[in-house]
Amino acid sequence: TLYSLKNEFTVRLSNAAKKEAEKLGVELKIYDGNYDPNTQINQVETMISDGVDAIILNPQDAKACAVCVDKAAAKNIPVIGVNTRVDSDKLTSYVGSKDEYAGQLEMQAIADKIGGKGNIVVLDGPLGQSAQLERSKGIKDILAKYPNIKILAEKTANWSRSEAMTVMENWLQSFDKIDAIVGENDEMALGAMQAVKSK
Repeated sequence: TLYSLKNEFTVRLSNAAKKEAEKLGVELKIYDGNYDPNTQINQVETMISDGVDAIILNPQDAKACAVCVDKAAAKNIPVIGVNTRVDSDKLTSYVGSKDEYAGQLEMQAIADKIGGKGNIVVLDGPLGQSAQLERSKGIKDILAKYPNIKILAEKTANWSRSEAMTVMENWLQSFDKIDAIVGENDEMALGAMQAVKSK
């Protein structure tokens, strides 16, 4: 179950998984979580009743989706977390990046670029998702060292290029001077960039 199939990254993830499963002769069924942890919990219940051998979980919400792991673990079905974390010690394994470190790297690069001072806006991922929480923490860790960098606005654009473009268009109308845009993923950054170029 992927948190959404309306996202460029998860569509690529889905396509790559299908290709690999075909190569390995593994039967793979992919579910669209539709940005909803309850949908994902129901999907995992369906997987368990269908008698799957393993579950790949790309959770929408780090806390709420822990139930998915509990339910599968109770039936001895391994759960592999991918790309976004879930708060469970019953997870079989996790494959993904160090999101807090990614947030630190990104914010430090921007702080360097604007000389440690200026006005920024921040595009968050889906609120409550591990990547959003951890990247935000990394960003805030670096910002703590730069009292002259001010966040004018912060809003989720759900990892979406089109949502980020709309949010950025609104910010461009609301603020006289934005020195930098912090996008917690590439798709949102590209959407914001498009809005800036159009303006």
